[in-house]
Amino acid sequence: MDRKRPRESCDSVASEAATLNARVFKKLKLALESDPEVDLLKLLPSDYSAMLETKKKAVPEHSDDTRPTEFPDNNNASHNSDIRFLLSSSDVQFISQPSKSVHDLIKSKVPRLNALPNIEKHAQFCMGLIKLIQEGEIVGKGPVPSRKMVIKCGAGIIAKLVWAAQDYTEYTTLKYLEEKRPSIPAPKPHGLVRMGLNLLSEIN
Repeated sequence: MDRKRPRESCDSVASEAATLNARVFKKLKLALESDPEVDLLKLLPSDYSAMLETKKKAVPEHSDDTRPTEFPDNNNASHNSDIRFLLSSSDVQFISQPSKSVHDLIKSKVPRLNALPNIEKHAQFCMGLIKLIQEGEIVGKGPVPSRKMVIKCGAGIIAKLVWAAQDYTEYTTLKYLEEKRPSIPAPKPHGLVRMGLNLLSEIN
């Protein structure tokens, strides 16, 4: 009697669509654990379906020897309680482009890209941003580290990570002061990034 061939496992090499769904599920699970009555539908990115379709059609651009390594998707308790390990380069959306200082710091994490034109549009640039944040020094935490954290990414460069941020008031205020009231001492804004499910990163 012929035996059916077992299906090949996709665990070792997950597609971009599978990786996106895994990230979304992990973040929804974390939100549910924090608030059992949370409206999960509101936590999904408004363009989730479009993102998923794009990921399904995506073809890997880079060979293994040119792809920088992201932090492992570790399921241990310490990683699940650390907002940095919920980040994914596929979720990155630049709302306000990084300053030259931040741009150079990101490029330093992916040195092979330094000679490429328009590298900020390159997928590896987003991975460099994630690596910059994950390797930075923790200088502040909220009551729950998986909800709020402040990271020192370089000399005078601080990234503020906030879960479920609904507006950009703090960043826009700093931007206004920089442009309209430069004499007022205040942190200088260096970029604004949204990362998937309502996670906001303000770089000051």
